[in-house]
Amino acid sequence: MRITKRSLLCALFAAAAGALTVLALLVPLATMRLASSAVSECGFDLFLMKSPHIFAAHWQDSATKTLVYAVAAFSIVQCIIGAAIFLLGICAVFVPSVRRVAFWSMLAAVAVTAAYGVCGFFYSSGGAEVLERDNVWYAGMTEFSSAAFVPAVFAALLFAGACVCARLVPDTPFARVRREKRRAAEPHEPHEPHEPHPQPLPGEIERLELLAKYGALYREGALTAEEFEAIKGRLLPPL
Repeated sequence: MRITKRSLLCALFAAAAGALTVLALLVPLATMRLASSAVSECGFDLFLMKSPHIFAAHWQDSATKTLVYAVAAFSIVQCIIGAAIFLLGICAVFVPSVRRVAFWSMLAAVAVTAAYGVCGFFYSSGGAEVLERDNVWYAGMTEFSSAAFVPAVFAALLFAGACVCARLVPDTPFARVRREKRRAAEPHEPHEPHEPHPQPLPGEIERLELLAKYGALYREGALTAEEFEAIKGRLLPPL
């Protein structure tokens, strides 16, 4: 198992995108503001397959049922997709084979949260149309609003952050980083500078060669000790 900086950060981005996809269902699909209060419904409210607030008085209408059931079914699918992306992100930390799948699954998170924003648009528009059609307008009631598009913005930012991380963060294993830090923290013994050996000058080379030749003649007995000492005194400079 090889965990690197890049794989860990990208996996955390994927897990965050999955969690965001699930938690996006807490964002109101539609908010109906009255003079003294506000009524809102989110995706988790529709898991019960009914509209508890906005469409409660118009539940017998077939178009209302179709809209509520469709958004509720999509909310369930979104929750399942978000949980799957979150699990992929967690597994990508430890399993290298799923890291690429986890990375590109973030596009699914962007697409699903964007679709949730579209559902919020139709849900709030449908609520306004039902009330307008049936002439059920409350005094001081403001227009419908929806914040369902906000999770899509954050999902896109998470995917962009993962792309930047995949391009700029080095793919360095954490074990190697720890070894390098430990090696850098160890005290280094100062190295004593080595004194360079003196190189003989060009004139000295010839003198040393001549001295070696006369030394060989002295050992062979061709020169006496006095003659060799006299020659050595001429070839070697005085100290």
